[in-house]
Amino acid sequence: MKAVLVCVLRTDWDGPGKAEPARLAFAVKGVAFEDVLLTGSSWETIKPTTPWGQVPVLEVDGQQLAQSGAINSYVGRELGLYPAGALAAAKIDEFCDTIEDCSAICLAATYGKEV
Repeated sequence: MKAVLVCVLRTDWDGPGKAEPARLAFAVKGVAFEDVLLTGSSWETIKPTTPWGQVPVLEVDGQQLAQSGAINSYVGRELGLYPAGALAAAKIDEFCDTIEDCSAICLAATYGKEV
């Protein structure tokens, strides 16, 4: 699998973002990937080429996959980090969605709006 993970490096945030779980999965499994961090004008240039005009975007073998939940689920399955059973896999998705909901609440409390 040749993977390119494209994400924006926000100038007001130096912590991990929504692409971090995929980065960690690649690292845990020792899978090389190209981590493309965009800033300012480079983001404005690439934005129209992304599926929904947002990042992160994972490009695999020339195909783009957007939305962090879909990216994390795909990477987890491809790298053998998901359980085989459908219900067990759904429980993983449930947990990840709950973390996403909690993160949105924390960001709103911190920044005064949903980020």
